[in-house]
Amino acid sequence: MSTFIENSSTLETMFNIEIPKVKLIFLGDSGVGKTSIINRFVHNVFIDKLDSTLGAQYSSKIIEYPNFNVALQFDIWDTAGQEKFKSVTKFFYRDALIIILVYDITRESSFDEIKNFWLNQIQIFGEKDAIVCLCGAKNDLITIEQIKEEDARKFAKENQIYFRLTSSFNNEGIDSMFEFLGKIYLKKNNLVKNKNSFSLSTKKKKIKKKKKCC
Repeated sequence: MSTFIENSSTLETMFNIEIPKVKLIFLGDSGVGKTSIINRFVHNVFIDKLDSTLGAQYSSKIIEYPNFNVALQFDIWDTAGQEKFKSVTKFFYRDALIIILVYDITRESSFDEIKNFWLNQIQIFGEKDAIVCLCGAKNDLITIEQIKEEDARKFAKENQIYFRLTSSFNNEGIDSMFEFLGKIYLKKNNLVKNKNSFSLSTKKKKIKKKKKCC
């Protein structure tokens, strides 16, 4: 089980450690649910009506992995999906080692854009070793879905990327997606520490009382 933490500077000061950071960007058409996923993950809130993201917005959050004795800070960039911002978005690919491609399961056109535009942009501008995940958003609206899960999984497999379904409304699949991608990043970059390494959740050692003599 992982622990979710918001303030990295406080932890780094308190424990005198440096928490590794990873840049993560969200890509996808306007209105697919990118901002809602981030709001749910970072602040655990759902806002029904949101204004479209202009340019890009930044937020961050830490996940602690007790089994790995390490924590990881996600530096998250929420990019605009409108046509007029697509040329600007490419500047955010630099140093992004986790990329989440979001489509709306009720909008076939948003999935087509993943196939015909966004994935191609990653291949051109993205980091060579970036971890890429296809994310189907608004899974609470499955009764009116236009993209079948099996079709999305097949596409992800064919393109050697990961796949997850999420619902910001029901708070389903979001924490587990970040946790999963973080684990892959940690292992891939040899950031998993051994059992004797420091952990933020290290328990205080019990002090044995000396027996009184005589």
